[in-house]
Amino acid sequence: MSKPYNSLILSIIFLFSISLVSASSMSWNFSIPSDYVYNSSLIEVAGGIAHLIAFPISPYAWYHLNETSGTAVSDSSGNGRNGTTVNSPSWVAGKLNNSIQLNGSSQYINLGTIAPFERTSNFSIEAWIYPNNVSSAGGIISKAKATAPYNGWTIYISGTKLKAQLINTDPGNLIFITGSTILTDNTWYHIVVTYNGSSTAAGLKMYINGVLETPTVNQNSLSASILSSESTNIGLLQTGANPFKGKIDELVIYNQTLNQSTIDFRYNSGTGTETMAPSTSYPTSNPAIYPVYPFSFINPIQTISETATKPSGTEIKYHSSFDNGTIWKYWNETNWITTDDSYTQANIISDINSNIATLNSTGLFKFRALFNSDGTANPLLDLLYASDTLSYPQISNVSESSITSNSADINWITDLSSNSSVIYGTSFGNLNLTNSSSTSVTTHIISLSSLNENTTYFYNVTSCSGIACNSTGTYNFTTLVIPPAPNLTIGSIVQLISLYKQDTAADIKIACFDNSNNYCTAGVTCSLTIFNPDSSTLISNQQMTYNPTFFSYSLNTSQTHDLGTYTGTVLCSSTNNVNSEIEYQVTPNGQITSTAQSGLSIGILLSIALTMFFFAFLAFKLMDYEKTFSIAIFFFVLSIILSLFGLYLGLVYSRDYLSASTAAPQSALFISVLYGLMGLMFIGLLWLILAVIKEFKIRKSERDHGENWDSSTKSYRY
Repeated sequence: MSKPYNSLILSIIFLFSISLVSASSMSWNFSIPSDYVYNSSLIEVAGGIAHLIAFPISPYAWYHLNETSGTAVSDSSGNGRNGTTVNSPSWVAGKLNNSIQLNGSSQYINLGTIAPFERTSNFSIEAWIYPNNVSSAGGIISKAKATAPYNGWTIYISGTKLKAQLINTDPGNLIFITGSTILTDNTWYHIVVTYNGSSTAAGLKMYINGVLETPTVNQNSLSASILSSESTNIGLLQTGANPFKGKIDELVIYNQTLNQSTIDFRYNSGTGTETMAPSTSYPTSNPAIYPVYPFSFINPIQTISETATKPSGTEIKYHSSFDNGTIWKYWNETNWITTDDSYTQANIISDINSNIATLNSTGLFKFRALFNSDGTANPLLDLLYASDTLSYPQISNVSESSITSNSADINWITDLSSNSSVIYGTSFGNLNLTNSSSTSVTTHIISLSSLNENTTYFYNVTSCSGIACNSTGTYNFTTLVIPPAPNLTIGSIVQLISLYKQDTAADIKIACFDNSNNYCTAGVTCSLTIFNPDSSTLISNQQMTYNPTFFSYSLNTSQTHDLGTYTGTVLCSSTNNVNSEIEYQVTPNGQITSTAQSGLSIGILLSIALTMFFFAFLAFKLMDYEKTFSIAIFFFVLSIILSLFGLYLGLVYSRDYLSASTAAPQSALFISVLYGLMGLMFIGLLWLILAVIKEFKIRKSERDHGENWDSSTKSYRY
């Protein structure tokens, strides 16, 4: 009887256990550590929170290199990993107290078979170096064979740059990076190389003087062990090969990945202190935690959420399983595929939640959380929640906006992030049109277009969160009426502007009038065609912009570059079509050419008049008409004024005409200037002639009448 009884008890317990995990939702709150699987040396579950374990900076081996003589090299970490010098290197003054000087040919330090790091290990190497020959290869520290397959790890200088390698087989299966800083001889550098066990070049980093390098990745194909039985040597690239020439000081080996704050502290210690960084660090290997008990979902999972604190430098990503942890998957932005268990192939919670609806309809869901840290901060995971209960978005504040004669916007809000859809039509029972958006939002706007004017439309709105959809309606709105085009007969077109300045933006403007001489109203359209001065087409059939009193077209600076006369046609249409020829000029200064031509003509005429006035003046003087002498003086002064005014008109107003006209007016300008100069020349010539005549008359009077004859009074002096 005992066996059937035991079987009954076991069946009841099994059914009860299934009922515990079969629910519409489930929360993992980290209150019981034994309910989760994790590495307790890296992750702690306590107080309802899962988080990384902080650990102090603890050197694996620490070589101050402060010795002054002998072959012994002491390890100051307390771990007893002492070394021995080979071929008598020198102990000299270093960056901090003493350092070791290596000759670059045979001297190095043998540390024994320590630091057997694997490609999955976390480790860091730190040192102060003072290279004497950065151009040739020289190992700083290494644990690698000098013959094939060269397996191990090595840090060295070659070609003036810092380099690092993790090697299974070279070539073919290794990580190899080269720093970006160009090193110089006889200079102290603080170098740190860190590795996070990821088997990728991204996990191998270099720091020089506290600054993270941007390295060149020479090779990134490590997929097998780098374990080596070789000795670890300070000052060699491989066992017995490529010795370092220069000083090395304060070399430290860590079996952890240093973070930036620790590296900064150690770099700054180069000002005179040999103390280790006091700060703690967090694992950078992305350790994982997952629950023992799955969520048994009977409907497609609708919601997955986390309650977490993620400081700067941290993140939490997840792998997802729907078969109780047998296969772990991640969303690759297209499908759910099997992950390689790496942090790279994992998702943040929002990516999972957005694509969870594409998963199985039933199953046993588990998550695997990967804690990412740069070593300086700690992510905290309080709660993970999953539910297969449908949550329907609640719709409110449905309204219409921006209604025109052919379009309208439909607006509403939802309490859950969801998609948007509007079905609409011209009758309550025939909503045969639709417009939608798949974007999940809480404020929804759907634009309807190509509507009929003055028509009532009925519509419903729908929003879906996953497969949970909600609809509301029916609402309606009426489109606006299009104002009828005016029954307008165009009477005339008048050009408003006919002159433009070169290389200046401007508007071509025309006024349109109806038969009653009123301005054309809206509904009239005008198009413009313009030809360049060389008869090529500038613009063709371009619509002009309507304004209450004129139509305009904007010319840019390139369209007013060529000087000369532009011609064109304006076509305006309403109930009839009217054409009008237009013409305008482009000149350097915007002066109208007719004014310039007038200036030339006036200049020429005034110069001729000038000459006539001088001849009249000469005639008066020769005839010796005293009564008309004042008139002659007036003509003389007026001649000078008119001559200068003629020059002004000819020179100034002709500038635009010379550039804009194609009639070669240079001859006209030359004539104007010539006449003006002739007038000035006549002034001097006439003064000379008059002076000679006057002197001739005086001498003749004295000869005819004697020395007492006064020619000015025409009488004798007594």
